[in-house]
Amino acid sequence: MTVTRRVAGAASRADGCGSGARRAPRSPASGFDGSRLPLFGVLGVVVGAAVGLIPGCAIQIVFAGIFLSGGMPLSTLAANSVSQDGDALIPLFALEQRSALLATVITTVPALVVGLGILFLG
Repeated sequence: MTVTRRVAGAASRADGCGSGARRAPRSPASGFDGSRLPLFGVLGVVVGAAVGLIPGCAIQIVFAGIFLSGGMPLSTLAANSVSQDGDALIPLFALEQRSALLATVITTVPALVVGLGILFLG
């Protein structure tokens, strides 16, 4: 059994898990724990752009929550935002698979350029 107690505004756990180890914050909107994703540096930009390939807007909302809670840099969020095609890709993929794949490539290349530009200039 784990006992949590509040000490001077900070939580400490009796089992030692709260002993100063920094944990990645959870997104308040989804509860997603981004601590397992490499979100920093060049690899973070690539991961952000690659996750942006997933159609739909839910991933963008999760990434925005992680960014707002301090779990990822602006370069990763920007790469994900530019790469994200949103819900428009779903019907396009149903009608024209080749066009959907082309649209995905067209948004992913600028996403990498923007993300890496922010990373190296910012």
